[in-house]
Amino acid sequence: MNKLSDQEAFNIMVSHLKRQGCMSMLEKDDRVCAYRGKSDRMCAIGALIPNSMYYHDMENHGIYYILSDMKNKHWSELIEFFSELNMDLLNSMQDIHDYCDVDSWDTCFSEIATKYNLTLPKF
Repeated sequence: MNKLSDQEAFNIMVSHLKRQGCMSMLEKDDRVCAYRGKSDRMCAIGALIPNSMYYHDMENHGIYYILSDMKNKHWSELIEFFSELNMDLLNSMQDIHDYCDVDSWDTCFSEIATKYNLTLPKF
């Protein structure tokens, strides 16, 4: 599977969240954000994770934890897949999904684009 550049990952995450227009929340607890949530929703990072690399036990863990947990064998393929991406960019996009009001996402996306020298995708 081809690895993504930061720009490609950013485009996917922003485009996904704009299309979805809402947060992804756990099926059993709508107060907790989810990589894969109810109604087939996904958070920014969840949109990057191929189905074959997603495991339910990733839920309730931030992306920093997942990508630094070398003890968890079934996350190793995901760790390799994300290895060339900027961890701070991924964390920033996870924070936008988890903590910013949906109405302010566009402003947050612009700030992230500027901070990481990326271009916002066209819509």
